[in-house]
Amino acid sequence: MASPVAHTLVGIALGHQLQPRGVASSGAWLAFSAAAACAADLDFAAGLLAGDVNGFHHGPSHSLGAAILFGLASALIWTPWCRQGLKVFVAGSVLYASHLALDAVCGNRYWVSGQTLAWPFASMRFTSDWYFFNGIHHGHPGDSVASILGALWSLHNLRTVALEALVLLPLVALSVFLRGRVRRDSRTRDPVRADPIRQEDTMELDTIQARLLRVEKENRWMKGLAVGGLLLVGLLSAKRWQSDYVDAKGVFLRDDHGRIRAALHFDKQGQQPYLIFYDAQGRERNVLGVDEHGRPLLGLLDEAEQPRLALRLGNDHRLGEGGTSADFDARDENRPLVALLDESQAARLVLSFSRHHLPIAAFLDGEQQRLVELGVNADGTAGVSLFGSAQDLAR
Repeated sequence: MASPVAHTLVGIALGHQLQPRGVASSGAWLAFSAAAACAADLDFAAGLLAGDVNGFHHGPSHSLGAAILFGLASALIWTPWCRQGLKVFVAGSVLYASHLALDAVCGNRYWVSGQTLAWPFASMRFTSDWYFFNGIHHGHPGDSVASILGALWSLHNLRTVALEALVLLPLVALSVFLRGRVRRDSRTRDPVRADPIRQEDTMELDTIQARLLRVEKENRWMKGLAVGGLLLVGLLSAKRWQSDYVDAKGVFLRDDHGRIRAALHFDKQGQQPYLIFYDAQGRERNVLGVDEHGRPLLGLLDEAEQPRLALRLGNDHRLGEGGTSADFDARDENRPLVALLDESQAARLVLSFSRHHLPIAAFLDGEQQRLVELGVNADGTAGVSLFGSAQDLAR
C-alpha cells in the first residue's frame, strides 16, 4: 500500500483538474479530493473496532464497486451546492479509484495480498505485474496496535514517504499551474469593457465567449476522461493473483467469518519459519516449523495451547540429561524422535531409535530422568531396562 501522504498528493493533483465549475470553494473541494483519495483505507478503522487493525485491509473497500458507491454518495452530498451531480459522481469515483491504482503499483515484500477489485461480483484478488513505489510496512493481521505502530515508524517507511513526496509534489505543482492558467485565460475572455462598443460587436463577443466556454468545458472533461483512462489502464493492467511464487514474510488463511485459521510466518525474532493451524476460537492447535538448529519439528497443542506431542529430528534438550542408558542416544541429527508431554511441557514418553538404529521407548519422570526403557536388542530379542529407585518405579 502507498502512504496517506502519497494518496493525499494524488487526490489534490486530480482535484485541481476535476473540480466542477459550480463548486465555488476550491479549498473545500481540494479537502474533499484529498479525503476521497484516502477513503479506501477506512478499512483500518473497521479492523480497529473489530479488534484486528489489519483484519479487513484490501478487502471490499479496495474495489471498483466501492469507488462507484463513493461517487454516488459524493453526488448526493455536493449536488445541493453545485447542482452538477453527474460531474461530481465521475470526479468522486475517479478520486476514490486513484487509491486503488496507486496501491497497485506499490510493491511490498511484507504484505502480499492484492485487492478485491471485482467486489461485489467476485472475491478474487488482483495485483499488478510491476511496482513503482515500495509499500508501507503496517504489520500483519492479528498484530497488536503497539506492534503496528512500531512497524509504521520504521526507517523503511520514512524512506518510502520521502520518495513518494519527491515524485508526486512536482505532479501537484503541475496541476496547480494548469488550473491557474485556465483561470487566467477565462478572465482575459471577459467581454465587459469600459469603452462603448457597438451592439453588433457585443453580440459577436458574446458568441465568441460562449464558444470559448464550451471549448474550455470540453477541454476540462477531456482532461478528466484522460485521467480516468489512465486510472482504468492501471487497474486493468492488474491481473488475478495467481503467480507461481509468493514472496512475503507472512501468509494468513481466513474462514468465511474472517477468523485466521492458518498462518505461515516467522517467529518473534524473525529467524525461524512456522506453519500454525488455529481452531475456531483462535487457539493454536498444530505447529509445523524449524527449530533454532535448523531441524524440522511438529507439535500438537491442547486447548490451553500447551504442546502435548512433539515430533522432531535429533535430540530434545530436555531429554537424555542425567540418564544412565548408554543405548538410548537421540543426539543423531537425523534420528526421528516423538515425545509425549505432560501439562508442564515435560516429556514423559519418548519414542526414537538407539545408536544401533533399533526402536526404543523411554518413560521419564517429571525431572526428565528415565524410569523404564523398552526396546529391541541387537539379536532381535525384546529388552527392558529399569532405572531409578523402587519408589520411582512404584509411581
